[in-house]
Amino acid sequence: MNFKFDDYSFLIDSELNTTYFAELEHKNPFHLNAELKTYIKSLKCQINIEDIKVELALEIQVTLKNTSKIIKLYEAKNNYKICIIKFRMADDKSNLGKSSGWRIIALMDDNNKIFYLLSIYKHSLGKDNITKDEKNKLKALCDDYSNNI
Repeated sequence: MNFKFDDYSFLIDSELNTTYFAELEHKNPFHLNAELKTYIKSLKCQINIEDIKVELALEIQVTLKNTSKIIKLYEAKNNYKICIIKFRMADDKSNLGKSSGWRIIALMDDNNKIFYLLSIYKHSLGKDNITKDEKNKLKALCDDYSNNI
């Protein structure tokens, strides 16, 4: 599903990510479908999946505006306006704040104003920090994307 807020398109659906990255040699190293299912299951409520994705996009947008803790993991070699970022998003259900909340990894395309969700995970649900191999794959994806837009 593609959501537009403040001139940015938020692509948070793994099928859309697959469509947008289909021409690229390097792919998303994460399993976004499974991660989104885990996120939805953690909400423990009966809401339409599309509505949940809209809410997630809104939460991500608010977090991006209100956090100074956005980590730029990598900048595309030929275009500094395309990068891989990581930040924390509070888990509103647990009320434990950002440190116990969700980690978001995304590809940000400032040229075309697109936010691609690549991963959403939580340490307490068994996912550790990203590995060196995953970082290398993210770098390759970022450069590949930058070279093909």
